[in-house]
Amino acid sequence: MALVSAVIPTRGDVPLDEILDSLPREWEKIVVDNSREPQDYSVYARYIGCQRASHDLIMTQDDDVIVSDPEALVAEWIECAADSRTHERGDSLEHVVCNMPEEFRHDFYRDHSLVGFGAVFHRDAPQRAFTAFHHDKLKRLGGLCRTPVEQCEYNDRFRRCCDIAFTALTPRVLVDVPKRNLPWCDAPNRMWKQPEHSGERAEFLRQVLAVRDA
Repeated sequence: MALVSAVIPTRGDVPLDEILDSLPREWEKIVVDNSREPQDYSVYARYIGCQRASHDLIMTQDDDVIVSDPEALVAEWIECAADSRTHERGDSLEHVVCNMPEEFRHDFYRDHSLVGFGAVFHRDAPQRAFTAFHHDKLKRLGGLCRTPVEQCEYNDRFRRCCDIAFTALTPRVLVDVPKRNLPWCDAPNRMWKQPEHSGERAEFLRQVLAVRDA
């Protein structure tokens, strides 16, 4: 039986009982509450949770969805880790299994994937991607930002969009495991509902792809 740490990022304003009950009892469950962190880590909260996890295998999802079969995601990761098609693309520990319903597999997600609908990966995989992204940005731009204000703005963008860097710079395996949105998924304070979110993600994706394709 695989040892799994489930990481759930949240802002602390919604109930998580149904999500936690949907996960296997033997899994470690880590909730990262942004409202109790020193600053708003946005989606980067999930990677803070990875640092706190006891196990190497991470399953993560957002706080507004129920994944019908999270164990299927883990099984797919384990199968791919031993599969030659993964080995051909590099270190088998680097791949990420993302739950991507067919309706989301359009042009915008051609180069990266959703993580909030359920994803499984080795705990070291995100940091490898983030390190590669930051190193290349530093090398190509001679420094990420010129002033402390620019650095702060860059850090904020990275915390909100880091899933893009992870999934664009990591070999991806897509599955389609049924999921159910919870009622607060459409609340106006959800990040994906904010009017500037799409444009910000598109610009960040452009930067990540420039690093990947350099």
